Amino acid sequence: MVKKSHVPVMLVCFSFLLNAAFATTYYVKKGGSDENYGNSWDEAFLTITKALDVVTSPGAVWVAEGTYQEGGILEVDQDISLYGGFAGNETDLSRRDFENHKTIIDGEKIYGCVKNYGLLDGFYVTNGKTDIYGGGIYNSLGSVAHCAVYGNTSGWGAGIYNWEGSVTSCTLHHNTATRNGGGIDNSIGSSMTNCTVYGNTSDGNGGGIQNFEGVVDRCTVYGNTSQANGGGISNLKGSVSNCTVYDNSAEGLFITGGGIHNSEGSVTNCTVYGNAADDSGDGIYNIYSGGSVTGCISWNHENEDIAGNLTNVSYSCFGESGGDNHNISSDPMFVNTSGDPSTWDFHLQSASPCIDSGTGEGAPDHDIEGVLRPQGDGFDMGAFEYPFPDSAKFISQVAPLVIPVGEQFDVSIIMKNIGTNTWTTGKSYRLGDCATTNSLWGLSRVPLAPGETVTPDETTSFTFTITAPGKKGEYDFQWRMIKEPGEKWFGEKTPLVRISVSEDIPGDVNNDGSLTMEDVNLLRDHLLGITLLDPEAMDRAEANLDGRLDAADMICILLGCSG
Repeated sequence: MVKKSHVPVMLVCFSFLLNAAFATTYYVKKGGSDENYGNSWDEAFLTITKALDVVTSPGAVWVAEGTYQEGGILEVDQDISLYGGFAGNETDLSRRDFENHKTIIDGEKIYGCVKNYGLLDGFYVTNGKTDIYGGGIYNSLGSVAHCAVYGNTSGWGAGIYNWEGSVTSCTLHHNTATRNGGGIDNSIGSSMTNCTVYGNTSDGNGGGIQNFEGVVDRCTVYGNTSQANGGGISNLKGSVSNCTVYDNSAEGLFITGGGIHNSEGSVTNCTVYGNAADDSGDGIYNIYSGGSVTGCISWNHENEDIAGNLTNVSYSCFGESGGDNHNISSDPMFVNTSGDPSTWDFHLQSASPCIDSGTGEGAPDHDIEGVLRPQGDGFDMGAFEYPFPDSAKFISQVAPLVIPVGEQFDVSIIMKNIGTNTWTTGKSYRLGDCATTNSLWGLSRVPLAPGETVTPDETTSFTFTITAPGKKGEYDFQWRMIKEPGEKWFGEKTPLVRISVSEDIPGDVNNDGSLTMEDVNLLRDHLLGITLLDPEAMDRAEANLDGRLDAADMICILLGCSG
């Protein structure tokens, strides 16, 4: 039995933990009032400013659809999450739809829109204006996700100025910088991932992206213009990988790098196509003082595909290649590069010489779409790994961390078909247990639904019931797609989970066989000294099995102690 103590100082500490564990959420919507309490949609505030004034750390603000002109820049503090994209009646964050319920922050072309030190997620940010940094968003040590940032102006980073922060799954378009970084200035320890950057301009470097000692991965960069180096991307001492960079231009006397200007940085597994520079290096300009280009395709530019220091260019496909450093100069054979540039398709055709011709040294683990590298005998050149007939990408998983001996639990796993074959029941595509043998969880294969077909780029959900082993212990839980007969495993595995099989249900304080709010309330009252549990109930209340009773056990019970 785990011994527990009940001293006053522990109760005082727990009161702070309790507040931290259950952060307060405030609500904002059109038709609300700043005289309201702000603690529900019915009592929503009218302005985001009011909600940010009253929310405490850690806390969240949910903002319903509509245009918000706040009269000044919004400041999101550390450990504060500002979410947009709600209809105004949701009770679950996962039910918001930021594409169909647009929540717009409008700077009225007078002031900057947002200074973010916490989390900004699901907003349309426009008409911001500053003389210095981040017309749309100034992000310092914070995170920005699922935002569209457009029509903003500033000196550096007109759309977003990102300093030691992260920007994920955002679209930045038609922003204008008077200095560097028309779309974004991504500087010193910052990262941007899975973003689309187009139609931006800068009077300095980086029409789309100015990357200074930052990381840019899995981004699409097209149709941007600079009046200095790097029409698409200016990369100084940074890392650029898995990006498509096309139809950008760098304009002016002695200006280089229409697609990418690389100075003392690395450019890895990128596809660079159809860019222009007024001086040299229409595709990539790799300056002589340093920098490397590895595993890239640079093709079909007005002049040079790659110029500058070619000594540090390897395992790449470009017109100037003489065959040194494992480089080639053959047509990469893209799927489609005609018509509107926004519709170009840089996947490789099956006969492309770039397939299996790259290198694994320094290469990213996945391609621009998240496909695992390599798919064949070697790594491919460019941003896209050639998809083999059978391939799968893991999307999500709901599985228990703790389960009683012999008990059952419903599991949900979502996989995406990223191959070229269609999965069908007739062809015996299944989800298989790849961590254990002898059907440890009561089954080892989960079929598709009867008659189900999963075409390329579609996802499917496997929902099934596992049964815990009859012996207490810790057991591995991991699954992967398999095609039978022949047991051909393919694609990504689900994350490995170590499930603890116990004799009791951890967290089942009242011993009724399930985890409910009653168990949470009983534990809360015990920790606050209102009522005390007997020793057996205290053992059951120890939900996360760390040897202590505290707020973490309440959270475990509340979330069902599942991964």
